[in-house]
Amino acid sequence: MPPVTQEEARKALADIDQVARQIRHAVAGSQMGTNLVIWGAIWIVAFALSALSRWDMGRIWLSLGALGLSLSALTGFRQHREGKIQSAQARQLMRQLALFWLAVIAYAMVLALRIPLKNGLDQLVLIVCLVMLAYVVMGIWLRSPLLAAIGLTVTGAALLGRSCLPPRAFLLWMAVFGGGGLFVPGLYVKL
Repeated sequence: MPPVTQEEARKALADIDQVARQIRHAVAGSQMGTNLVIWGAIWIVAFALSALSRWDMGRIWLSLGALGLSLSALTGFRQHREGKIQSAQARQLMRQLALFWLAVIAYAMVLALRIPLKNGLDQLVLIVCLVMLAYVVMGIWLRSPLLAAIGLTVTGAALLGRSCLPPRAFLLWMAVFGGGGLFVPGLYVKL
C-alpha cells in the first residue's frame, strides 16, 4: 500500500470532521429541544405536585417519570420514522444516547434507593445531581455549552435550594429552577 500524502491525510481528516459535525448537529437538532421541553414540564409538574399535594412523592415521580420516558421514546421513534436522522452513524449515535440515558436513570434510581440518605428529598437531590452530571458529560461530548450549562446551573440550584430552604419551598424552588431550567432552554432550542 502506497504511503498517504499530506493532502490525502488532510482530506480524510476534513471528511471525519464533517461527519462528526453532522452527527452533533443531528443529535442537537433532532430531539434535544423536544426532550428538554418534555422533561422540563415533567419536572415542573412533579416538583409542584410533590410540594402542594398530599400524594406520595414516590408515586408522583414514578408515574410522571414513566410518562416522560414514554414521550421521549415516542419522539425518538417519530423522528426515526420521519427520516430526520439519515446517516448510519447518526442512527448508531442515537441508539448509544438512548442506552446512555437508560443507564444514567437506572444508576440514579439504584443509588438513591441504596445509599442511606436522611429522607426522600435527599434522594431526589442525588437523582437530580446525577442526571445533571449526564447533561454536563453530554455537553462536553457533543461540544454543546448549552447542555453543560443546564447541568451545572440545575445542579447548583438543587444544592443551594436543599441547603437553604424548608422542604415545600425547596420543591417549589426546584419546580422553577429545575423544571424551568430544562423547559426554557428546550423552547430556545426549538425556536
